[in-house]
Amino acid sequence: MVVYVSVFAAILVLLGDFSYIRGIIKGSIIPTKSTWIIFSIVTALNVSSFMTVKFDVVSGLYSISDFFLCVLILVTALVYSRKEKIVFKTFEKYYLAGSFICLMFWLAFSDPFITNLLAQSLIAIGYIPTMHNLIVTKESHESRFVWTIWILGSVFAMYPAIANQNLLALIYSARALVM
Repeated sequence: MVVYVSVFAAILVLLGDFSYIRGIIKGSIIPTKSTWIIFSIVTALNVSSFMTVKFDVVSGLYSISDFFLCVLILVTALVYSRKEKIVFKTFEKYYLAGSFICLMFWLAFSDPFITNLLAQSLIAIGYIPTMHNLIVTKESHESRFVWTIWILGSVFAMYPAIANQNLLALIYSARALVM
């Protein structure tokens, strides 16, 4: 049962992300490429530290699929979006520096658990520009359907994390749900 729920949660992420990718291809969604570069880097750090702590693909399938889909969204954005130059805003530069600091921490202290928590903190911080834009503009160009699918995926991803007693997977899905 745990495997089925884990796969279902990953499928929900896939559905949400493929809908997002379709929006990019159609031109109805204009992603911020720098944001997806950052999310790809940080989710890579998250997945690699997660798998180092406990090689648990079932509990980690949600975060693993999240990483691969971040990369797929980035590639789609680079291919189908406007060809403007990628410019990192000040916040994004600090964010990249934060991911580099997380990696250096891991290399210096060989502590993938704390590294994973730091990476997950960075992922949470990465939502700040989106929240800021929503508050300032009082409008959203994001699909409610996609966000609902992602929320459901987060909820279902908690079950394998709890069943397998995987704290990092539980924190990842809870953070995704809240954010």
